[in-house]
Amino acid sequence: MALVIPEYKLDISMICAHVAEGKSLADYAKALRMRYGAVLAWIDEDPERKRKYDLAIAERERWCVEQILSEVRALALVDIRKLYDATGALLPPHEWPDDVAKAVVGMDVTAPKYDKDGAEVTPEVRKIKLHDKLKALDMYGKQHSLFRERLDVHTHVSLEDLVMKSFEGGVPQPGPEEVDF
Repeated sequence: MALVIPEYKLDISMICAHVAEGKSLADYAKALRMRYGAVLAWIDEDPERKRKYDLAIAERERWCVEQILSEVRALALVDIRKLYDATGALLPPHEWPDDVAKAVVGMDVTAPKYDKDGAEVTPEVRKIKLHDKLKALDMYGKQHSLFRERLDVHTHVSLEDLVMKSFEGGVPQPGPEEVDF
């Protein structure tokens, strides 16, 4: 059954570009004021459209992985010195570099203060809390297989096994106590 959808609204190239950028088909359909199911059915009814859409989904998955790795890398390599000017004074938040601003979880500030004229003075920042840098480094390192995990393997050979093997002409050797991968 063919769907009654105005063809001028749907363009598989636009849909694929939208999806490959990490956006959802549901959002695309909503922007067109169409039902998600109708757009998906339109894609599925033509094998070539379906193939292009599936490629866009695969590209989006790769894009998502790269974005996550980029965010974790930024958290792992953040340099708090970028929050301060040359004199050591803390920069206002709107002047923070994006990579450092993303790493800030929260700030403790003083209560608002007022000058003689009753105008509010910028509150003083007491503490800046950043994301856990060690956790970000650990996640990034594991993703890139930078850390080797140690696996302990213990073997036990009983006296009975030794005696039985000696009658057969060989003596079983105990396995390694520790193996590195």
